[in-house]
Amino acid sequence: MVDPQPQTGATLARAYLITAQQFQDVLAQESGRTVGEEVDLTGAFSSGTAVLGEGSYDRVLAFGQRDGYPMVTFTTPRPVSALRQNPPGQPYRQAVTSGLTQTHGLHIDEAHAYVDRHAGLI
Repeated sequence: MVDPQPQTGATLARAYLITAQQFQDVLAQESGRTVGEEVDLTGAFSSGTAVLGEGSYDRVLAFGQRDGYPMVTFTTPRPVSALRQNPPGQPYRQAVTSGLTQTHGLHIDEAHAYVDRHAGLI
């Protein structure tokens, strides 16, 4: 989970090229909306962020473009420090560490250490 509060440092991530509809569907699944329900994301694209509600994943962040495609994600509208920490399950942890090794060239031990440092936020 990306903390919406300004911070120093970088958040390691892996990008996936998906359609706008796929993004809307994943956002709906994670935020408890009806899959297929369109969400207006123009605010995120114009200002870099849009809060859609009070749910755990109701803030959309836009990071510009890469290779002509918009880069967006979603996260919590609240400070991460205010959330109940919930370490990732093993399958999700494996997916994250795999992405870190493939995308950022981390050794598997470095990827596990990164996840351990951020386990309540992922």
